[in-house]
This record gives sequence, structure tokens and C-alpha cells, in this order.
Amino acid sequence: MFHDAYLLSFALTNGVFECEIHGWNMTREVDEQGYFKCDRNHRVTFRFFGVLEADLSGLEACERVCGTNILFELFFTPTDQCTPGNAFEVRFDSAIGGEFAGWIRASRGVVVSVRPCDAKGNLPGDRDAGAGLDDLK
Repeated sequence: MFHDAYLLSFALTNGVFECEIHGWNMTREVDEQGYFKCDRNHRVTFRFFGVLEADLSGLEACERVCGTNILFELFFTPTDQCTPGNAFEVRFDSAIGGEFAGWIRASRGVVVSVRPCDAKGNLPGDRDAGAGLDDLK
């Protein structure tokens, strides 16, 4: 399970689904405005192979209507419910609204990269990416 992240990109091509999220750790500390402080910002890229089924219509609609989707949760089928060779589900639950959610069923998945970034999702040396954690306030 994952809680709160920007869905920066996603694509399904020839049975392979790849997505990149910008996630962070919310601390117990609050700033001057009373918002929880966040740290440990990272951009994480996932790749899933053998996609058997998918419903990405909500993710695609959010991209058209809202721009970047904010995920409330990234859910994976619990490992005790998976057996070798069987597909597992990955669900992308949107914090913007249920109509902007999506899911896939795949046979295998990997974490391609975990890269530290700033609060706006910028990687070292990147230009300003725009939206970031400050925009959630």
C-alpha cells in the first residue's frame, strides 16, 4: 500500500505498464501554517509485465481534466494472496475523486528506479517541475 503521491506519468504499451510517481514521507511536525512537514521526497518508477487486464480510463480522464493526478493510495494484491504464475492487481486510487482511479492485472512487476528529488519533484539538475507539495496546501 502507498499513501499520497503525484502520478507523474503512465503508459501501457504491448502488455507492459510503466508509471512514475512522486512520493514523500509526512512527518509529525507541523510548519508555521499548521501543515504537516514532509521529507524524503523521491520519484519512483514501476514497470509491470504481462498485463492481462487494465482499466486506465479514470487515469486518462484525470490527465485531460486535472493535469497531474494525486494518488490517495497505490494498492498491490497482498503477497499471501499471490501464487507463482498468477496475476496480481495494482490499483491507483485517486485523491481527486473515484472517477479518476484505475487498475491493472499483471504477472510480474519491478521497481525500475528510486531517485531522490525536491518537494516539487525536481531531480538534481532538473528545471523547476512546477506543482509540488506546497501546492497541496
